[in-house]
Amino acid sequence: MAAETPSKSTRSAATTAPAAAAAIADEEERDHQQKEQEEEEEEEKEEGGDAGDSARTIFRDLQFYLSYGVPHERRGSVRTLINEHGGIVLTKMNPNAIELVESSSLREGKPWVSVDFVYDSARDGMLRNVADYMARSVTRESARAAEGGGSEDRTPSKRRGRTPYTARDDVRMIVFLDKHYRKALRFTDNVPLSVWGIAAGEKVTSHSAASMHEHYQYRLKSLTSVERSNLLQNAAGEENAQRRKEIVRANYLASRKSAPATAGAARSEPPVSAVGNRSTTPAGAPDAPPSESSGSSACGASGAPFSEANFTSRWQQIIADRSRREWLQFFFDPASREAAAATTSASEPASAAASRRRRRSDAATAEQEQKREEHELPPPKKRKARTHAAVAAAPAQATAHATAHATARRAARAPPAAPPTQRAPRGDDDAAAGDDAGVSSESEIDHLVCQLQFETKQASDAVVNAIFYSSGDVAVATAFLRGANPSGFWSLEDDLLLEDLVRDATDARAVAAARRRGAFATMRVPRTTAQILTRIRYLL
Repeated sequence: MAAETPSKSTRSAATTAPAAAAAIADEEERDHQQKEQEEEEEEEKEEGGDAGDSARTIFRDLQFYLSYGVPHERRGSVRTLINEHGGIVLTKMNPNAIELVESSSLREGKPWVSVDFVYDSARDGMLRNVADYMARSVTRESARAAEGGGSEDRTPSKRRGRTPYTARDDVRMIVFLDKHYRKALRFTDNVPLSVWGIAAGEKVTSHSAASMHEHYQYRLKSLTSVERSNLLQNAAGEENAQRRKEIVRANYLASRKSAPATAGAARSEPPVSAVGNRSTTPAGAPDAPPSESSGSSACGASGAPFSEANFTSRWQQIIADRSRREWLQFFFDPASREAAAATTSASEPASAAASRRRRRSDAATAEQEQKREEHELPPPKKRKARTHAAVAAAPAQATAHATAHATARRAARAPPAAPPTQRAPRGDDDAAAGDDAGVSSESEIDHLVCQLQFETKQASDAVVNAIFYSSGDVAVATAFLRGANPSGFWSLEDDLLLEDLVRDATDARAVAAARRRGAFATMRVPRTTAQILTRIRYLL
């Protein structure tokens, strides 16, 4: 029994040894698999971390600027995506930044990028091609030309039909901001899009609010004071060029209204040209008026030697006579010679034709006066303008230019001239007296026009125009016709500033109140209240 016991234990040990070895091997294999799994998990974690880091740095070293055209609800999300992915959002634009705008705001030639570039890059985890999110420079026309060959060489603005900004548009935008938002612009350089929406509603320019906003950001905001001054000059040049034809036409019409009717009738009669003691009568011209001394020519006696003093004295005698002034109009309006020669019959003497035309003109004038008296019509505006011009010009002209004969005739036929700043009340009797004064003063205006023509060597239209814009001041008109620029000479632009004040009720207080409001700030030259009131009285 003792001998069997070891043998049994030996057999049991021999049977359990392979099982233990197998268990150990299985355990080692499980440990190895677990280690491999852990290593794979660690590798996956490392790979996932690298991918996350790369996704968070796709906008690294990139700077962005959000345009004002991006809606407020999208600005926050775009800013968050840029910051989360390593980008920087600037508050002010610089040349190195990418300006983000809405896709609908992309324009050819502008380095703008759509905000979809940020959304797509963040979604895909990689930086997309920025050129795909900019405005296409190749249009359908140029694409077809690239396929078939040949295309028109046109600028983008002409191809797209866009209207460029003019200097006047720039000035209107600047004036709009200075007028309504001057205080706000002291604290910030940025003008919100809503402000330009108001400007578009007020028709400041013909462009849209977004267009004006972008134009101000890139063109007008950075202008210096010198550049603004140059811009104002350019705008004034454009406006003057646009209105130059209108001004010329308005001046011409004003001179036609102020010119005496007799001057127009005289231009239709071709007179004789006479210089010294030589006389030349063109074809179709009327006979020269007879002189006081027989055998004398138009401008000097035939037997007396010619001198400047004799010529001037003779000229003063000629222009004192109304019929002679009509005859001398030939010197200053040569174009009337051809028209008169064409209308004068060759078979009829020129003097008879002139006499017949004069009788017809007088008959027509008498008929008009009779009709006006029958229907109690007010005198025409044309005569009113001539009457006030004569009243304003009579005092200065009487002392410097009128001869004794003209002075006596004016004193006998016209009442004393009132100062231009005083306007007497006009009743029914006064209106009739004013008509008589206007009729008697026509010869004075005719005399004054001829005298200024002789002194300044200017045409009749230029003289009448100068008298009108000098408010009847002969000295100012003479200085202007001789090339000076007197301060008392007005212009059409200055007269337009008085449009709301040209009425009988306007007095010195109304003019002073308008001056305080700055209504006359843009006048060509500064003027006092008295000067402005004098001009208003003259225009009435």
